[in-house]
Amino acid sequence: MIQEAKLVNRYLMDGTMFVHHPRTKYFLQCISSEDTFGAVTEMNAAFTILGNDDFMTNNIRMKSDGDFQGCIGDLGWYCIRLAQLTFRGVGFGSWKSAQVSDWKLNDEGVPIEATCLVTFQADDANSNDDEGNHNCNRTLSFHCSYLHPWQQRGEVCGTKQTAEVMGYVSPKEG
Repeated sequence: MIQEAKLVNRYLMDGTMFVHHPRTKYFLQCISSEDTFGAVTEMNAAFTILGNDDFMTNNIRMKSDGDFQGCIGDLGWYCIRLAQLTFRGVGFGSWKSAQVSDWKLNDEGVPIEATCLVTFQADDANSNDDEGNHNCNRTLSFHCSYLHPWQQRGEVCGTKQTAEVMGYVSPKEG
């Protein structure tokens, strides 16, 4: 998409600010070392906010003629974006499948809570793990909701360590 934009003298704007934060770059560097972290095998993430009555009734994210993707298109996107950055950095940049395994909809049929699985496949279809086993998938499991108090976390599991980043979308000071 970047190349296409350049060809027509246009710019892409990314409103996903955490992607550009130095802390994200540092986190990705930490998990990319197989010597210390091991091979990245899976991710878990959550982004939830507790919507008040006004939000649940009037916000565009609650309207089927507004943002019909609800919490998945809003909060879930941040979980998916963190996984894209993480998996792309270790050679699993292409998504293979996505599944919503549990959900709640509002009266307009808009998702207000969801638990999802996204599978990413290896950039090299002939990828093998350290034991020579064909191992072409990495999985993101995430939860997004307007029904639970504030939560933002991402967890990356490696074969030697696990790393967790809290507040990755809107970090708190201190």
